[in-house]
Amino acid sequence: MTPEQLEVLWHAAQQHEEEGALDSARSAYQEILANSPRQIMVQVKLSELEQRTGRYREARRHALEAGATISMTRRWEGLAFVTANMLVFDERELVRGLILQSDWDDPRVLGQSVVLSQQLWLCGDPPAALRMLDLVARRGGKDHRLSYSRAMALQHLGRGEEASRAFEECIRMAPDFALAHWSLAYHAPSGVPGARLDRIRSALGRSQDSLERAMLHYALYKELDDADERDAAWAELEKGAALMHSPFLPPTRLPDSLVEPAAAGAAEAAGEPDAAGRVPIFITGMPRTGTTLLSRIVSAHPAVADAGELAALEHALSQAMDRFIELPLKPDDASRVGGIPATEIAEAYMRRTGMYYADGVRCVIDKSPSNVFVAGIIARSMPQAKILCLVRGPMDTAYSNLRQLFQNGAFAYSYDQRQLADRYALFQAVVAHWQERLPSNFLAVSYESLVEDPITVGRAVFEFCGLEFDPAFVDITRNASPSATASASQIRSPIHQRGVGEWRHHEARLRPFADRLRELGASL
Repeated sequence: MTPEQLEVLWHAAQQHEEEGALDSARSAYQEILANSPRQIMVQVKLSELEQRTGRYREARRHALEAGATISMTRRWEGLAFVTANMLVFDERELVRGLILQSDWDDPRVLGQSVVLSQQLWLCGDPPAALRMLDLVARRGGKDHRLSYSRAMALQHLGRGEEASRAFEECIRMAPDFALAHWSLAYHAPSGVPGARLDRIRSALGRSQDSLERAMLHYALYKELDDADERDAAWAELEKGAALMHSPFLPPTRLPDSLVEPAAAGAAEAAGEPDAAGRVPIFITGMPRTGTTLLSRIVSAHPAVADAGELAALEHALSQAMDRFIELPLKPDDASRVGGIPATEIAEAYMRRTGMYYADGVRCVIDKSPSNVFVAGIIARSMPQAKILCLVRGPMDTAYSNLRQLFQNGAFAYSYDQRQLADRYALFQAVVAHWQERLPSNFLAVSYESLVEDPITVGRAVFEFCGLEFDPAFVDITRNASPSATASASQIRSPIHQRGVGEWRHHEARLRPFADRLRELGASL
């Protein structure tokens, strides 16, 4: 087939997609590959099309084939498109490897450095991101987004002052870049309280985009709160939350959320533990409740690696079910899980996390908050797994969630106090259920107890996980490993109790949350 004929097919496939004729589009793309198998963007388009139709395995297969093709052909101009599509399937190590093997002397690669450097720190390799950014800088590359990517890589590495300077450089180059204002406000307070307010307000006055405006309102909240102007701070928080709030969130009921196959409550029913002696440790809980703090303590053990907030289990289930799923599982997805062999889920999960088991590591921490809803599936498929669930007082949980703007639409319930109360009540019920059903796999850990007496609580946690405890592990300032969570800046300081009872500064304003919890009969 001639290049001209292939071009005609390409345009026909795109036209079919626009018209919603996905089967015809698929056929046209497949015909192109049958005649010219190394068409990278066709493989990406097929992956995207299968994502639209919900066929997880085919979508992932095309995504990985695109990665293999670009690696073989070294046609780097499409690299960022390929890696972005692979990240849809949480293939972080493959993405990292593909970027690292690309030719960084090739202008086509460096021309994508804004995206590629970001993907490197998202994949857990901020040092590589900095190496790429340094190379671009030496060659005269200047872009506010490069400064932002540098700031985030430095933040993940705990190099706080350097990160602040990089955020400032980004804002100097692009005064209206809302993401940088928001990130800097939550990264570190200004040297002079309130010093950043005027420039954030100026950017807000020029912004028309609702997400950018939300970021700027949250940045104003944080700067005003740091300046102890609490009334003005709360007003900005409410404005930002109103821009993010969706009134159409469906309620999640307890039976839908637990997804407990008949044998899930008895971990030993799944058979023997992992033959290689690998022990997954799931640290879960409501977001912004101390899960990162606990993971820093546990990962101080030399046999433990912290993989961060993975979506590995979600993708293992998606692969097994051949459909895209989210946690908590919807009722239709929940009804299908019981028919999946436990070994299939375990193998898919361990394959995705296997790269973290190296150099004497036998335990890997997965810190996804949503895993609390599938603790039964975890225990059934991986009987050796340990699940540590952080439980924080409801009012401090409410305040810590409400004050955070979550990225990529995550935790959408957190922008409305009544919806947040519904989720907290559900969380309480889920924790109580798993404590009763999975005593050998599931341990609830009190945040308040952890920060008050980290050595006693830490010892109990390590004993539960079958690990030796050293009191030095609770000195989290000794843990220099990267962190990519919203707490990346805070966890560089020693353990403290300043967050306990912090909600009392806004007690009257949190009344809708408290009233809704009482309506639901949940404990305060």
